[in-house]
Formats: sequence, structure tokens, C-alpha cells
Amino acid sequence: MKRCPEISRDLRPPPLAPVTRHTESHGGPGRAQRSWRQMRLGAIAAALCVALHSLQAAAVSPGDLALVLSADAETILVGEPVGIRLRVENKTNQDVEGDFYPSYEMDRVRIAISKDGGPWAAYVSKVMQNARMKKLVAEPVTIPGGGDIEGRAVIAFDVVRDQPAFPAPGMYAIQAVLLYDFYQRQLTSNTVTVRVREPTGADAEAWGFIRANGLAHLMSSEARAFPVDDAAIGKLRQLANAFPSSRYAAIAETALDAICAMSPSLSAVPAGCPAPTTCVGDCDGDERVTVEELVRGVNIALDILGTRECRAVDRSEDGEVTVDELVVAVGNALEGCGSGTP
Repeated sequence: MKRCPEISRDLRPPPLAPVTRHTESHGGPGRAQRSWRQMRLGAIAAALCVALHSLQAAAVSPGDLALVLSADAETILVGEPVGIRLRVENKTNQDVEGDFYPSYEMDRVRIAISKDGGPWAAYVSKVMQNARMKKLVAEPVTIPGGGDIEGRAVIAFDVVRDQPAFPAPGMYAIQAVLLYDFYQRQLTSNTVTVRVREPTGADAEAWGFIRANGLAHLMSSEARAFPVDDAAIGKLRQLANAFPSSRYAAIAETALDAICAMSPSLSAVPAGCPAPTTCVGDCDGDERVTVEELVRGVNIALDILGTRECRAVDRSEDGEVTVDELVVAVGNALEGCGSGTP
């Protein structure tokens, strides 16, 4: 199915001059009125396209689908993140289409957490918060009959409550919801339980360091989504070096890896981070551009992926990938790094 045309966020007409007897050949009101008619027709076409997607998605009953949630760990420490998997299963023998994006970036996933059998509370991560502000639109996803699609995410720090998602010992139940069409029809997952325990020994010392230095929000791969400076990066490195036997040290390394991928936006490349590549499209810094990296660049340009997946393709560092940047990346893939630079 073809992609719907983008719907303008501001459909107000351009200012029109008072109606006179000027002809269209002179520009003026005639041209402005034609422009307004074209804008209205474009908006109508976009609305019809969205409605068509909605009608097709409406044929997909929630009973035809299943959302399966699983966690990477059954027991974690206070303040420790937990990775989750979200799998959408098509239980029919027909292809189904919808906004099946089982990850935070497209603002289709909601997470709720209950501690020790208490009330459910919404969890909002930094990536989720950013996605709700951006409201990205992407092509519907097709799941073949009997097939599935899976996404990964992490539950780490709640930006609404300004505290870790698991701030104290206890038993935490987790449930997910996936909004999968224009009218926000939803799938509700199974419930998984994670036991959170108090850190002891080296872990307790590391957790004390984290709290004393205000690092709790950076203790996951989502550290890349927060504003960060060289001082915070230095503290993360200090944490990893000072408490090497702690589980929090490994988390700090994960956070540093995520931040290093964003290093072009920092005032200097942090210690331990590789120097950013100058080869447009070279996602992994090996001084060559592969077909897989080109595909990743195209998906970033289409807003299916974020620039964090390959900052090297965003040469202008403006958070978007343009056709010109893709052309340079293709040149680097065909002729070697540096050849695609105009």
C-alpha cells in the first residue's frame, strides 16, 4: 500500500488580499485561491488515505492477534534496568496490517507497573516521552499469516516520577499495551513478574555512588536519550572503574556505549569512546559502507529508525537524513570512504 501523504499541522489558508477584478495571470488573489484549493485537496486526500488505512485495520480483530511480553531477568537490583521483549503474533492464516511497532520509538507502546500487588501505574521512559512529542508517522507493518514481529525495549527510569522504575525491593508486575491503528485499537499483553532486591557488598557501594552523583537516570542504554555532559560521562567511567565487580559497573558500560554513539553532539569525544567516523554512512566505524548500512540510512530518512541507529549517515547532525546525505553514503559504498563527498 502506498504511503499516505503528510498531513500539514497547520491547514489555515494563506492570507488573501481583498477580492478585486484582477485576473489570475497577474498573480494576486487568483494564485492565492488556487494555492488554498490545492492545500484543501491535499488535506482531503491525506484524510481519505488515513481513513482507508483505518478501515482496513478495523478488519483486524484483537482476537486475531496476541501480544506476548517477556523479561530478560527474573531478579534484579534496586535501580537496575530490565530488558523486555514484545512479540505481536498473528493467529490467523491471513496477512494483517497495522501500526505494529513493538518498541518505544513510534509511540505505540504503553507500560504499566504494579508493586507488591498495589495499583497499576503508567511507566514513561525518556524515549517514550520523546516519541510522544515527535508523533512520528510510518508505513503500516504487515504480519504474514501465522507469523509474528518482535521488538525490544528497556524499563529503567521513569521521567514522570523522576526515579528508577524499580526504586525499592519488592515484587513488580509488568504489563504492556500496543496501540495498533489510527483509532488506537489495542492489544494487552500477559503479565510478567520481576523480583527486586536490595544491593549488598560492592553493589551497595556502587548504588551509593550512583545516588550521590545523580546518575540513576543514566543507568541503561536509554542514557543516549538524556542531555549529557562530559562531567556525567566522567562519573559513569569512574563508576565502572571503581566497582568492577558490581552489576552496576556493567550497566555503566552499557550507558557509556550508548552515549559514545552520540559523541558528535558532545563538546569532545569522551575518554574510551572511539573517534567519530568521517565516512558518511559508516555506522560501525570500520571505514566502509555496507548494503546493510545503506538500508539503515534509508530507514532513518523515512523516520522508521532514529538517527541513533547510525549517526554517521546524518552528516549535518541535524537529526534528519536527507537525499543528499544518502547519495554521499551510496558513493562511499561504491567507491570507498571519501569518494562520495561532493
